[in-house]
Amino acid sequence: MQKMQEKNEVVKIPKNVRQMGDINESYKIYMEDYVMTYIRQIVKRYGDRREVVMILLGQISYYEDSSYLFISGAVEFYGAFSDREQIQFNKEGWEKVHKDMERYFLGLDIVGWSVSKNEITNITPSIIKTTHIKYFSSKEKVVLEIELEEEKEQFYKMEQGRLSLCSGYYIYYDKNEAMQGYMISSLDIKKEKAEESAVADRVPALFREVIREKKEEVHQHKLMTYLYGVSTFLLMIVFVIGITMINNYEKMNQMEETLYYISKNIEMANKRNTILEEEVKKAKEENEEKEGKDKDPQPEIAEVTEPAGNIEMEETLETTALTSPETRREYYVKEGDTLVSISYEFYNSTDKIKEICELNGITDRNKIICGQKIILP
Repeated sequence: MQKMQEKNEVVKIPKNVRQMGDINESYKIYMEDYVMTYIRQIVKRYGDRREVVMILLGQISYYEDSSYLFISGAVEFYGAFSDREQIQFNKEGWEKVHKDMERYFLGLDIVGWSVSKNEITNITPSIIKTTHIKYFSSKEKVVLEIELEEEKEQFYKMEQGRLSLCSGYYIYYDKNEAMQGYMISSLDIKKEKAEESAVADRVPALFREVIREKKEEVHQHKLMTYLYGVSTFLLMIVFVIGITMINNYEKMNQMEETLYYISKNIEMANKRNTILEEEVKKAKEENEEKEGKDKDPQPEIAEVTEPAGNIEMEETLETTALTSPETRREYYVKEGDTLVSISYEFYNSTDKIKEICELNGITDRNKIICGQKIILP
């Protein structure tokens, strides 16, 4: 490492670097390769469904008239969600960030944040600016904007009351054992949570946990009595859940059959309308040709319409299929899901959030858990 010293402050410049874009001599950004690799992996995994927010960690140093920002860590912010004005950072998410910093990145400071954006997440420059001013007001802190469609990353920082583009930055290579440890731990946690969310019935897991804890108790007789009661109760729950799943399966089959017949009726109606339109058009053309040859009045060709009964029947079937409770979909919440992301995934807007909350009895739109069943309108 090269060293530059002024007023007892040492700025260490990495030798093994790769330049990305044009570098601003007064403000230089150095980002460690493991950090950028981890952010790209997480964005690739979740970016097509929701915005991915990361907290950037590192240090800021100064030499003469230049500032040096070294980013050597990043932790994911769980629970962040965007509304129409800004991205909201909740208290639980900040507590998780500080715990991760104490465990893996002791001595590093929060130097900025990153956010992914695409057409689905609808993260606008105005939202990014408002969020940056609220949570990262220091002029030396940056925001890394990741555009999924164009697959590019850009840094911004506040200058004269607006977010200005940093034209370039450096990628440097280091062992960075702290970041490697966090990456491994984060991937293991995500794997465990994914396995848990894939199991809709958590009762057997609870049962195994109860057994493990009660093995340490001295009174074996009380333990066996307790486990007998719990197992009986669990068997009843499993039985009820099994019946419910069978009923739901039958309802799904009925719904599929109904939708199939409706689609076939609509398809046949469209074909009939097309044939009738062609016949009407052909009859009009023949009538115009005859009028050109002979000015005698020709009988008007009545426009052929489909019988009202069939149309009413198709409209009734379609309305019934769309409004029947049996056509409602069920969705099980996965890690990182929010009502905003679910609404965007199924309706491409946030207009259905209030209806989803009312339908599922959700009082706080910001609190849903992994494995929770959501009925979609």
